[in-house]
Amino acid sequence: MLQRFHGGGGELLDVEFIVNDHGVREVAEFGPMAGIAGAALALAVWCHQQLKPNEMFPSVSPYMSEDDMVNHLKNQLQLIAKQRGVVEVQPKVLIIGSSGRCGKGAAYILERVGLPSGNIVRWTRQDTHRGGPFPEILSYDIFVNCIFLSKKIPPFLTREMLLNNARNLTVVSDVSCDCTSPDNPLPIYDTITTFLNPTHRLDMGPNTKLLDVVAIDHLPSLLPKDSSDKYAAKLLPFLLRLPEAETFPAWVRVKNIFRHKVGEALAGIEVRPRKESVAKDEVEASSSSDEEQSVDNNN
Repeated sequence: MLQRFHGGGGELLDVEFIVNDHGVREVAEFGPMAGIAGAALALAVWCHQQLKPNEMFPSVSPYMSEDDMVNHLKNQLQLIAKQRGVVEVQPKVLIIGSSGRCGKGAAYILERVGLPSGNIVRWTRQDTHRGGPFPEILSYDIFVNCIFLSKKIPPFLTREMLLNNARNLTVVSDVSCDCTSPDNPLPIYDTITTFLNPTHRLDMGPNTKLLDVVAIDHLPSLLPKDSSDKYAAKLLPFLLRLPEAETFPAWVRVKNIFRHKVGEALAGIEVRPRKESVAKDEVEASSSSDEEQSVDNNN
């Protein structure tokens, strides 16, 4: 594909590569939205387990707004509190990768729902540098994985650990969704889930405590309007500077990346300039036509 752009004299400007002077992405709103949706779904699944433990979590539809999502989750927590005869219910949640965009989005939505800060535990690389597995994860009701996987690391959890019925953990939301990678740090499952079937319940025997996994790879779609609005708000200022793409620093960097990648892709490949290519193709087509005409005349 890059060869065709090069041959046609075009350029591919990927907005994923719009970065500031420090190399930080400028248009990356889908990361926080994935964290928001992943944590919200995890909490919704946990609430469903409390209210209807013998039923699988049903399909979900996009929310009209973040406020609608928050109000729905608050209502679910209130129903559980009423069922238990207590004032409030506040599950404990662990977020690994909490310093990144996804992790910050996850913590943000849990705070909006009303969980106290002490019930939202945030782990960063400092907490995981020693390498897993981490038995501590089992003490939380919900685990939200928001890491950026760049290399193989020891697993955070194993299936053997989950056989422990003394665990509190019953929901894992894998926002990172790396189950198809050989380096997956959550080798407890291998099935992507969807809005139609949001959870995968691990089969660990009839006498083992349940555990549901959420592994949806298009989470921002749960809040389509909010996600689109926030993404557009970040992208629009750069689109307005597109006519200055040859001089505006952000677009210059994007162009340089494209040109570098084209150079890598075409290394060692003989590429004809566009005019030469077109001219040669026309000559070959004309030659082919003359040969066909000659054959017809001979017939």
